[in-house]
Amino acid sequence: MPFTLELESWIWLKKNPRQLFSSLGGFHPIQPHRLKRILRRHLTLFDFLHRAALSSDPWLKIDEDSKRQLRRRALDLWYKGVE
Repeated sequence: MPFTLELESWIWLKKNPRQLFSSLGGFHPIQPHRLKRILRRHLTLFDFLHRAALSSDPWLKIDEDSKRQLRRRALDLWYKGVE
């Protein structure tokens, strides 16, 4: 919930309290222009997170075996039950 509040959804919830009972959730930007605004405002954050994930070698000091094991665990967790 704190991350959604950081994305300024609380302002929308104050403007439209019925959104709290929406099937998409109370803090989901329902209207397309609101979603575009959020993505535009947080582009720097998303870009930083993307670049940090792609270039983790300089700051993440783990050996190749550990890296393969973590990747396997992540894929198992992500695709658990998908077949």
